[in-house]
Amino acid sequence: MHLSKYLIQGIPTSFNYRLPDLRGDITGGLVASALIIPAALSFGELSGLGPVAGLYGALAVGIFGALVGNTRGIISGVNANVSIIMALVVAEYTHSIAEALAAAILAGLIQIVFGFLRFGRYISYVPISLLNGFFMGVGLLLVITQFAPAMGVANVSGGVGGALLSLPFTVSRANVDAVLVTAVCFAVVILWRGPLKRIAPGQLMLLIAGILVGVFWLTDAPVVGQITVGVPDVQWPDFSVEFLLRAIQPAFLIAMLSSMGILIGSILVESVSGRQQQTNRLLVGHGIGNIAAGLIGGLPGGAANGTLANVYSGGRTLVSNLTVVAVVILTLFSGLSAVIALIPKAVLASILIITGISLIDWRLLRRLHRAPVGFSSVMVLTVFLVVFVDAMTGLIIGFAVGMFVNSRSLEAFEVPRLVSVPVLDREILGGDANVEDIFGARTGLVRFPDRVSVASAREIGRIVGHDIGTYQPLIFDFTRTEYVDDTAAVMMGKLINAAAASGTRDFVISGMRHDIAEKLKSLGFLDRVAPEHLMPDLDSAKRAVRPMLEADLANQIISQPA
Repeated sequence: MHLSKYLIQGIPTSFNYRLPDLRGDITGGLVASALIIPAALSFGELSGLGPVAGLYGALAVGIFGALVGNTRGIISGVNANVSIIMALVVAEYTHSIAEALAAAILAGLIQIVFGFLRFGRYISYVPISLLNGFFMGVGLLLVITQFAPAMGVANVSGGVGGALLSLPFTVSRANVDAVLVTAVCFAVVILWRGPLKRIAPGQLMLLIAGILVGVFWLTDAPVVGQITVGVPDVQWPDFSVEFLLRAIQPAFLIAMLSSMGILIGSILVESVSGRQQQTNRLLVGHGIGNIAAGLIGGLPGGAANGTLANVYSGGRTLVSNLTVVAVVILTLFSGLSAVIALIPKAVLASILIITGISLIDWRLLRRLHRAPVGFSSVMVLTVFLVVFVDAMTGLIIGFAVGMFVNSRSLEAFEVPRLVSVPVLDREILGGDANVEDIFGARTGLVRFPDRVSVASAREIGRIVGHDIGTYQPLIFDFTRTEYVDDTAAVMMGKLINAAAASGTRDFVISGMRHDIAEKLKSLGFLDRVAPEHLMPDLDSAKRAVRPMLEADLANQIISQPA
């Protein structure tokens, strides 16, 4: 992976980029900008870094996400999920804004490692119940915590608990002008629908209407106030050992959330545009963007909330992403930046509340009582922890519980497909064999399921381990087994060794796939199995155990008293 190679590959050429593509990219970029600019200001305020930090983040992540990540319809910028975690980092995990920005840089480094290790496909394996619960929890957090700013009252400390406990105080101290600004914002969003949405996005009209009523009518509503806008200074962080110990956990979480958002966004964009995304390259590009954001005092991010608007408006290449970057630059370094100081804080709070409402999957919520118990349990637990503890705890515990639930489901699927039964002597010796006991069944058949994973390894090992000493001889049948994970391979190896150590080598293995055999050999679990005891199929295994059974029957006859 070379940066220069990435830049060259990402630039559309005259051979495959035409005027209709440019028109679609610019249109998509402008539509996305109308959503991203208000959101970036709101997310910057939410994070505790300030509104301008949201624009700096959109600028840095946008540039490197486009040029290095080669975004094909995805818009790089700031988003709600990363902003919530960044607010937690500012409030609890760092001692200063400089340290919070250093944590963002560390998150970018981790994200680059994800990309170089090609973790793109693996991060997307996070359970959907966990993601739904996290997004819903973040949505509720935004709605609850932004109620006070929407009422014109300073944000209270203590998270959701503090916001709920101070609700009477918030209502009693509400700023009438701020409340009216909030009402105007919600009225605009509710009324601006249908054909009007094709003219301009609702959030852009919300921002314009909020500024106008704040400047010309409701002038007592608290505003953002004077801000410093210009070419940002690069601030090099000081990574001390003590800081790294505090920051590594939240930085890792920022990297995970940013990466998951990018990968989910890439799936959505691929489904709409049909353009294949380079997921690992996207992770590297956004990781570099997050480092740059931290260096210039910007908010880290990932896939921005204008991505789908861009794709539906015709954006297909990194040009649409660079169009957004151009609009952000225009906002920062032109007379438009002076307008930011006039924005009522109630407008930014309204944008966050509306974003929070959109993050809640209301259709799923209405059907939650019909969902599988495991799915709904993980989702509800994650929502509760994200809202009432913190987002980090919700993700970690929700992920662990989700893995346990999925493992239990896999165990319920795999264990019943295990077969451990006796085989009639006549079946092994042949129909014409002179067998004294027609119901005699000394041979055991253990047929493993088509897949054996860590979820079922312990229970299967317990069942088969109990049966090993019961049969003489024994067939381990892998004919149907197509997949065995590492834990299951260790379990199977221990069963084979237990059979070999039980005082006899009268067992054979049938139908074992080459990849499973290689895995067991690499772990040393086939060292005690003679090559002639490895059979290609079950019929061969039956023929192989026939002399073993005949020898066992002969020994029984000899041992009987005359």
